[in-house]
Amino acid sequence: MYPLRRYRIFISHAWDYDEYQRIKNFLNATPDFVYSDYSVPYDNSLIARNKTELREALKRLIRLSQIVLVPAGMEVNYREFILFELSFAIELAKPIVGIAPRGARYLPRIVSEAAWEIVGWNRNSIVDAIHRNAL
Repeated sequence: MYPLRRYRIFISHAWDYDEYQRIKNFLNATPDFVYSDYSVPYDNSLIARNKTELREALKRLIRLSQIVLVPAGMEVNYREFILFELSFAIELAKPIVGIAPRGARYLPRIVSEAAWEIVGWNRNSIVDAIHRNAL
């Protein structure tokens, strides 16, 4: 059993994929697990006039987080801001946990190289990886 603490989590996601909400559902359904979501929720997007401001806002959130979770489907390779979030997390030496899609044989190279750990789409695997890796 892990000691109860509040984790500050950043979940990297693309707006047109439901992985973000799926991870949140896993975390919310975990007994005795407390966290603060430092990612950008669908219903409360960041206010930014351009890409530079958006990058700066994302940097602030990632700096405050203790761990970055990345759904590691191949679409990561085509999502500009997911790649930016990963690169910035690497720059800050933030723990990164990649979450491999069910049945995936390959992961995007940036995720497999950057992740401290890769886990499957399983609530216990994700939560245990947070316990093991969060700063």
